[in-house]
Amino acid sequence: MPKENKQRALHIYKYLLDNTDDDHPATIKDITAYLSGIGIDAGRQTISDDVDELQACGFDIIKNRSTQNQYFIGSRVLELSELKMLVDAVQAARFITHDRAKDLIKRLTTLASPHQAGELKRKLYVESRAADANVLAVVDMLYKAMQTKRTMTFLYCEYSPEKKRKHKHNGQLYELSPYDLLWNNDRYYVLGYSKTHDGIRTFRVDRIDKPELTARSAVLKPKDYRIEDFRNRVFLMYDGPRQTVELLCDNDMMDAVVDKFGKKVQTAIVDDGHFSVTGEVSIGSTFFAWVFNYAGKIRIQSPEDVRSQYREHLGKAARSL
Repeated sequence: MPKENKQRALHIYKYLLDNTDDDHPATIKDITAYLSGIGIDAGRQTISDDVDELQACGFDIIKNRSTQNQYFIGSRVLELSELKMLVDAVQAARFITHDRAKDLIKRLTTLASPHQAGELKRKLYVESRAADANVLAVVDMLYKAMQTKRTMTFLYCEYSPEKKRKHKHNGQLYELSPYDLLWNNDRYYVLGYSKTHDGIRTFRVDRIDKPELTARSAVLKPKDYRIEDFRNRVFLMYDGPRQTVELLCDNDMMDAVVDKFGKKVQTAIVDDGHFSVTGEVSIGSTFFAWVFNYAGKIRIQSPEDVRSQYREHLGKAARSL
């Protein structure tokens, strides 16, 4: 038997994978023409038997029975809606360079049928996209450090008043036992035990420079370690003692309140134009900045000491003008 006949079923599957979906099925005539074009002769029954064998082996090929049977690939690795979501995510990630994003999207489109690929050509404006691809290399090394339970050393960067990138503390070498990678506001962060600080710290991945994986064993996570606690403290910016406060809000502020406190927060209608909120917050500059952002539409009602701190905070800002 010629070698090409032994591979016939695989050629049929490849043809269906590359050319069909539920809106664009292929007929026996289409498959016959394709096989003939690559030098394989096959009759109608032979092709039908090959498809049956592929189905029996677990390949998801759908057959529409009619006067002329039609075949198409049923499910792919990812559905079109999932691919669209991933393409948008790649385009939205500012740490991915333009060229890398273009390459990733090109590869993602290969998971769709050619008829669907055009729908993945989506335009999404992204502000301040990364200028280099260093972040991906650092992320890869961080994952390797976590998987092998080793530490990683690096230099940490900041910007000078001249907007030039420089190493913090005159090039101090940091050593980190990474625990988790976090994603917040379009940026990667790594959370772990910093030998330099003798405690758990968070570092922005895009500010890590010259990372190196060491042979030293990482410091294990504390038994009471909960990533949620650190995420809340760092990213929700809980920067002070926690207290229960009562707020008076204009009715159009409910979206902001739910975003801040969640849907389970205690609220009550006060009058036709206002509602009250009772919730626990961390009293500090971040909370005060959140209240100030709404220009009087959210007001602190109690306790009085928090109102007093807020007035003092506003006074300091006003005196700086």
